[in-house]
Amino acid sequence: NMPHSAGAKRIVILYNPLAPYYTIPLQYLALASVIDRERYDVRVVDARIEKSAEHAHQKVMELLPDAICVGVSVITGTPIRDAVAISEMTRRTARSVPVVWGGWHPSIFPEQCLREGTADYCIVGQGELTFAELLDSLESGGGIEGVAGLAYLRNGLFRQNPERKFADINTFPPYDYGLVPLETYFELKGLRQIDFYSSQGCPYRCGFCADPYVYNRRWSGLKSPRMLSDVFEVVRRYNVHDVLFQDENFFANRNRVVEFCRGISQSKHSFTWAATSRADQIAPLEDDLLAEVARANLRKVMIGAESGSQEMLDLMKKDTLAEEAVVSAEKLARHGIGAAFGFIVGFPEESFDDTLKTLALIKEIKRIDPKF
Repeated sequence: NMPHSAGAKRIVILYNPLAPYYTIPLQYLALASVIDRERYDVRVVDARIEKSAEHAHQKVMELLPDAICVGVSVITGTPIRDAVAISEMTRRTARSVPVVWGGWHPSIFPEQCLREGTADYCIVGQGELTFAELLDSLESGGGIEGVAGLAYLRNGLFRQNPERKFADINTFPPYDYGLVPLETYFELKGLRQIDFYSSQGCPYRCGFCADPYVYNRRWSGLKSPRMLSDVFEVVRRYNVHDVLFQDENFFANRNRVVEFCRGISQSKHSFTWAATSRADQIAPLEDDLLAEVARANLRKVMIGAESGSQEMLDLMKKDTLAEEAVVSAEKLARHGIGAAFGFIVGFPEESFDDTLKTLALIKEIKRIDPKF
């Protein structure tokens, strides 16, 4: 065991692997919101804002002697390489400090991550309470069998504790943005922009998406008074000019959006904001409601349109109509709201004709507004 200075708080290292974007690591602010900060010293090391991966690894090395664990949030794709590197480095130099993986990849493939030998524990699904309980077990030396949502190997056998009940995010405290160097993110983004989660999960069933698998189509959103107070507090405290909602589905509850927009209009705040949606959520919105949303400074909606082929949309269980993307584009253009439409090509069973339909839909959207 590494020596630990008596009386000092144990350090919880949360490491964000290298990735080609500068989103504020909200997942760690979410974990920190429920960790007892009187007992634990939470340190976020984000490799994306350090001079190099080596520099980030060095920071972790310096913290390891007083660490209770290293937590790594892992999304499928390029960040896995650095996630593995930091985990292997931790296991090489401080075998007594457990490595905990959470996020999308270990939520879907916990056994793979554990058998690869890089993670000691995997957190499956919503991680706040699972991680807090795991920390308490590690600190007290108690058993981990009772920690719902946790996976691990025991004598070479894969063990997955019972699933954790999906928690209402209104029961979690607000995020502490002071845990990360916001000015550095503003500089890298080229904008005084914060990322923000106002909800978790998604009620839809898209076949290509991790969400229905991991969250089982559950959705939990902050109630509008709480959302307004949390957003206004961060905007005021850090002089924020733009808020980027990173929700899987910001528009899942229409009344909440209306109340949020009214709250902004009635306030003296002047920030812009952007949020995620679906074509079938925007297409039916009335013009007076869209006018109200535009007045509340919504600058951009990110819409997962996915395909111009109805056959493909049905195959992927998108539950939208291809033309709803066009209707959404027309409505947003009419109210001067920007948009980004996402598409996927190359699905199993997709013909070249389906792909051409997608290209045709993209051209139609660009005709409506070339800036989309």
